[in-house]
Amino acid sequence: MSAPVVPLADRLPDLLPLAARVHPVVFDLNAANMELVAGHLLVGILVAVLGIVVHASATMLLVTLRRPIIRLAERTIWFRLMTALSVVSVVMMIAHCIEIWFWSLAYLYTGTSADPADVFYFAFVNYTTLGYGDILPSPSSRLLAPMTAGAGILMFGWSTALMAQVATRYRAGVDARH
Repeated sequence: MSAPVVPLADRLPDLLPLAARVHPVVFDLNAANMELVAGHLLVGILVAVLGIVVHASATMLLVTLRRPIIRLAERTIWFRLMTALSVVSVVMMIAHCIEIWFWSLAYLYTGTSADPADVFYFAFVNYTTLGYGDILPSPSSRLLAPMTAGAGILMFGWSTALMAQVATRYRAGVDARH
């Protein structure tokens, strides 16, 4: 006969002390820690919004540059596509680097890394969701790393969608001519 199933709600008081030992800052919800968590969430949200503004600005720059790029690459549709995708890639990579720089400033501001020289690397690893684990955030600021990863995933998705849109439009131009 198997052991009776105990609902999780009944086991929660037994599990919380274990969880507090694993992540003491996250589970110690006193007023000072709540203020710290709220501050880091606010910083993370502001940096994510700043990243969206950077990405939107890069997208608008590409929309503005569309006609000059087409005129520059008038030779063939394939040359135009190659030029357009190259320009999109470069502009979006610059946007990603600016966004990573903003995240590294957030890490400096919140004291996430013990070594200020490592913050850009730490931001880059989190933004790209590599997660090497060679540099760990301070226990009091563990929320920024997953927020950085979430923002990075969204921004890489945006960049991929933009490149797919460029390729689709140029492919439609090739199909229309043949």
